[in-house]
Amino acid sequence: MGKILTALALKNRNIDIDDVTCHMCGSREESVNHLFSKCIIASRVWHHIVLWCKVPLFVTGSVRELLEVHNAVGLSNTAKEVFQGVVRVGCWSIWRSRNKLRFEDKQVRVEDILSEIKSNGFLWSLCNFVDRLV
Repeated sequence: MGKILTALALKNRNIDIDDVTCHMCGSREESVNHLFSKCIIASRVWHHIVLWCKVPLFVTGSVRELLEVHNAVGLSNTAKEVFQGVVRVGCWSIWRSRNKLRFEDKQVRVEDILSEIKSNGFLWSLCNFVDRLV
């Protein structure tokens, strides 16, 4: 929907941005689709998530496809919902890492992103489970 303020989105809104290159990989313009789907850091994160969740490898070209990938990985019912939560938490963790790099000059490490996804993904799943019991 164009609401995430990547460097390219800011420039498109006439905000004075000198460099719209992705800070995480330095290879392309920082668009939403690049940051969450095509950036080498995001690709490595999703590859580890695939292995961790034991789902088929997927490739997405857009955030919209990424947010719908839970429908295409062969999971059903609760497992599908949990995987959807992991993907959402993954996007949030990638965004947080990007912001830490951009505003605090903190190094982006795939291992740190994965650790955050696993801990927050577990909490998300637990909250969903408790909500169903209540």
